[in-house]
Amino acid sequence: TGGDVGDILGGLKWWGRGRSRGATLVSAEAGSNDAAPATDSDMAGDEKVEKEKEKAQEERILISEVHIRGISGELEKLANDALTIKPNFAYTLEEVQEDVNRVFSTGYFANCQPIAEDTRDGVRVVIEVTANPELRGVVVSGANALPQRVVTDAFRHQHGKTLNFTTFNAALNHLNSWYEERGIFGQVVDADLSDSGVCELKVQEAVVSKVSLRVLDRESGEPTQGRTQKHVIMRQLATRTGQV
Repeated sequence: TGGDVGDILGGLKWWGRGRSRGATLVSAEAGSNDAAPATDSDMAGDEKVEKEKEKAQEERILISEVHIRGISGELEKLANDALTIKPNFAYTLEEVQEDVNRVFSTGYFANCQPIAEDTRDGVRVVIEVTANPELRGVVVSGANALPQRVVTDAFRHQHGKTLNFTTFNAALNHLNSWYEERGIFGQVVDADLSDSGVCELKVQEAVVSKVSLRVLDRESGEPTQGRTQKHVIMRQLATRTGQV
């Protein structure tokens, strides 16, 4: 997921008072569930904090350095290309957050966490990222009608490469479209990617549990006894019990 820079960078206004330089800022964790009920004074304090946060969002902070950490090579270049913030320029928290989201939106990373470090020249922004694993295989369960060749074709160009959420979702949509185009009630309902890069897809297909026949009177619309024996009509139907 993409991390939130609001709490991280917001604390830089008081940075340096009682803290050593160069330390990493982290967002505050939620308090205990056993805390005492909020008083009017607490609520007024919360409103003040919210207003200060809104003001901090609009204020600009001088960024001295911008770094991507946790990857190298082509993925590092791809992440850097997604950034718009540049060193020695001032940005709002919202603009920094948008850049973190841009890196995450490339689809190649499982996590993008911003870290702010105070320096004498400004704020050093480090975006720690965790790359998705390489896709090494796809295993499908629950698919009786879906041919294996359709699955293979959908993921053919992704094998051996770092998984990209955008292209991966496109492959899943391709499988779902195969069902829709053939009028079959089926779809991918779950996808689980292991650390080894093997993706397990769970597919659900509607199966005919029972086929019954009821004859209605043409005028009244009420059930009636037809002239043709039911077993004769049933014999002509292509739909069978247990069929997808």
